[in-house]
Amino acid sequence: MEPLRILVVDDSAFSRKIIKDALSPLAEVEIVGMVSNGADALLRVAAVLPDIVTLDVEMPGMNGLEVLSALQETGFAGAVVMLSSHTERGAPFTIKALELGAFDFMLKPSFASIEENFTALRETFLPIAQAVAQRKKINHLLRGGGLSLGHRRPEVAQASRSDSFIGGYKGKAPSQIITIGVSTGGPKALAQIIPKLTAALAVPVVIIQHMPQGFTEEFAKSLNAKSSITVKEAEDGELLLPGTVYVAPGGKQLKVTTRVLDKIFQITDDQPENNCKPSVDYFFRSVAQVYGSRATAVVLTGMGRDGAKGAQLMKSRGAKVIVQDEETSVVFGMPQAVIDLGSADIVSPLQEIANLMCQNLID
Repeated sequence: MEPLRILVVDDSAFSRKIIKDALSPLAEVEIVGMVSNGADALLRVAAVLPDIVTLDVEMPGMNGLEVLSALQETGFAGAVVMLSSHTERGAPFTIKALELGAFDFMLKPSFASIEENFTALRETFLPIAQAVAQRKKINHLLRGGGLSLGHRRPEVAQASRSDSFIGGYKGKAPSQIITIGVSTGGPKALAQIIPKLTAALAVPVVIIQHMPQGFTEEFAKSLNAKSSITVKEAEDGELLLPGTVYVAPGGKQLKVTTRVLDKIFQITDDQPENNCKPSVDYFFRSVAQVYGSRATAVVLTGMGRDGAKGAQLMKSRGAKVIVQDEETSVVFGMPQAVIDLGSADIVSPLQEIANLMCQNLID
């Protein structure tokens, strides 16, 4: 397949050079332009039709959010990858961009060594590029009639608007917890799911979103502002309360454990799993141990296989497993991995998942 065409948008000449020098040697990509402001970015996108736009969050004039919105209005079919700093101002802008539909984001490296900065950028960018390439390939096959999106999951019950509660997990015990594993495309997906939940959902909901330290607290605040129920970042030693949504803290591992009759969170600095910290598998294992059959696992859009083994373990203990379908996933990697292991009870479009989460509790 031809290299992915990359347009770099950043008001800093130094940042543009770092990105160009870091990514140019990669066989998977070709830098087709570099611009310093949003207005020029829109003109260059129309001229060179890039597959990926790396877009600085904070720029004078048109900022990254305004450029992203303008690109979406033009029907831009490529992926927008935001470049964010670790600053307090950078996090809320980045979260907003992801909720608006940015494909993913990368942190601007701040190492003393140029080579360390190059390595950090490449390690972050390569999985993103691979996911974009896979999405481009699937879209190409679909346009050519060579692939059917339904080909991968004939054995799994499907949720639809007319029959949103399928018998894939009918008869199982009502859940006492809902766990959500998600990565690329997650903020936008969760911004559609979580605000639909109400206090009638009398169980805790725990989100494991792949996100670095410093961003999950802002993400929880953003979801909380949109929702009628409380959304917050999980804290060490905190009780899991019904009708509350918890976001796993970035850069840490989260598990649930017991204290007398209570269920509490434990935050650790254990090693990454599947290159992820927080890891979905790590949290799902603890849920399988503590809740057994009285749990629901939901695996949404995301790169890689994190969550597949954890969901398999939860299912073996009698838990329910729901995954997002390919049509509504930004990246189908994580849901597909669960299906490949035979663990999915239901494959559902995004718009039905909140309803399924509520229905499985009262069956």
